Amino acid sequence: MTTLQVRVAREEDLPRLVEIHACAYPDGGSYDHHERKFTHASFGGLSNFRVVEAPVGDVPGSSASRVVGHAALYPLELWVAGRKLMIGGIASLGVAPEARRQGAAHALLERMHHELETQNAALALLYPFRERFYQGLGYATTAPLVSLRVAAHAFASAWDAHRAELVNHSVASLDGAGFEQAKLLYDEVGRRGSGFVVRSEARWMRLFSRETRHWISIWCEGRLDGYASFSYDAPVSNGRQNLVVHELVARTEPARRAALAVLSRQGDQVEDIELVVPFGDPLPMALADACGSRRGDVRAAHPLGLLAAGPMVRIANLRAALAGRGYAADGEITLRATDASRPETVRLVVRAGSADVGPSTAVPDVEMPRAILGSILVSGMRPSEAADLGFLRGHHAAVRLADDLFSGPRFRCLDPF
Repeated sequence: MTTLQVRVAREEDLPRLVEIHACAYPDGGSYDHHERKFTHASFGGLSNFRVVEAPVGDVPGSSASRVVGHAALYPLELWVAGRKLMIGGIASLGVAPEARRQGAAHALLERMHHELETQNAALALLYPFRERFYQGLGYATTAPLVSLRVAAHAFASAWDAHRAELVNHSVASLDGAGFEQAKLLYDEVGRRGSGFVVRSEARWMRLFSRETRHWISIWCEGRLDGYASFSYDAPVSNGRQNLVVHELVARTEPARRAALAVLSRQGDQVEDIELVVPFGDPLPMALADACGSRRGDVRAAHPLGLLAAGPMVRIANLRAALAGRGYAADGEITLRATDASRPETVRLVVRAGSADVGPSTAVPDVEMPRAILGSILVSGMRPSEAADLGFLRGHHAAVRLADDLFSGPRFRCLDPF
């Protein structure tokens, strides 16, 4: 069996890393474009990358090796139910064509999982190229995403009734002092839910400086109540463009509706409006004739909502994850994470939104696979939903208590990596 070695990436690895990345992510970009994925990524540089090496040739005892894969491990913080959890963001996993299905990806992931465990990080988070691959490594889906591509006229019609709300909200381009308030609003909304990555100043500057991004702000009584970031894609065949919403953050539902109403005004310029919402968001229900009347256009045959894979999560340290997140209710419950290699039973005691976690030998109130518990931890799957699907076992009262403890808005992340 081929011996694989994993280490931190070095400067001299860059040409080979660019070669592998261009094969794994063939977007037609130049050498410099792929190189910047390693040197100027949104959440870190080359020191965050790990490479896997394999021996060259079949010469016994040969010390020569060659880089055959890469992946990034970013130290991040994630808002989960009002608290910040230390996590590892895994990204840019790529393997050279000649080395695929030889264990290179597994070797990289095992190394990064080990690093996270030794650092007492709570979770690993990633965006999968294929969910089934990561399920075998202990990952679970946080919350599927629904990708909407809505005919601009349908979007406008849906928000006609809410234009009156703009009387109470003023609209402006987001700039100057508004950027500082946007950062505060992002954290405020993030604390109320789960999934917002805690953004550094450098991350904010990268977002604000993107020339293709446009920002609008929604104000109410002198306070920033919401903002949206969007861009226009390349003109379609008839010369019209599409509008792509990258993020929409609002303190209140009226502010969110006001932002949507402003975006709907773009109908004279754009053909479609594209946005992604968490699974279960009621927004699609407000849209009629969302695909428009485009006979002969292949897009007209597409469903309104295209289900897309959201990020996946893996527990790195169960006690750190349980103790570090916030809770919506008080209570005590014994949880068992069933896993052939790492079964673990803990007692969770929550008082005033803070948790105390310790090992337990008691009969568990609820038990489920470790991966499913990871999804529940970040407000992805609800305990009762896991029970309905047969993933969680427990008495009705215990499942109801677990629902109360882990209740909150669905997982929602605005920073793919």
